[in-house]
Amino acid sequence: MTFKLADPEALYRVEVPVDVPQPDGSFEEQTFTALFRLVETNVWTGAALDSDEAFLKAVLAGWEGIADADGSPLQWSDEMVEKLAGQGYWARAVHAAYHRWAAALPGKTSAQLLAAGAAVRQAATT
Repeated sequence: MTFKLADPEALYRVEVPVDVPQPDGSFEEQTFTALFRLVETNVWTGAALDSDEAFLKAVLAGWEGIADADGSPLQWSDEMVEKLAGQGYWARAVHAAYHRWAAALPGKTSAQLLAAGAAVRQAATT
C-alpha cells in the first residue's frame, strides 16, 4: 500500500469546549465547532509565538455555532477572528483544542509537540 499525504486543502471539524465566564464569577462550558486547517508544525508554532491573532488566522478556516452575547450568529471573517482573538478565554480554548487535535494525529508524538512549544494533553476519545 502506498502512503498518501493528507489533502492540504481539507478542513477538519473539531468540537471546541470553551469555559465562558459568568457574572457570578463561575464558568459555564459551552462548545462550538472549529474548522481547522492542517498546518505544518513550524507554521503554527511560529504563528503562536507571534500572537493569538496570528495563530488563530493560521489554523482556523471557519466555525459553526458561535453567537454574540445576544444570541445572534457570528459569521467567520478575518475581522471577527481579530475581535475574538482579544477574548482570552476563547483564544485559549481554540489553542488547546488545536493542540489536542494535532497531538492525536497519527505519527505525532508528544515529544515532537513539546519540542515545538505546545502544551500537550491526551486527546479525548469519543
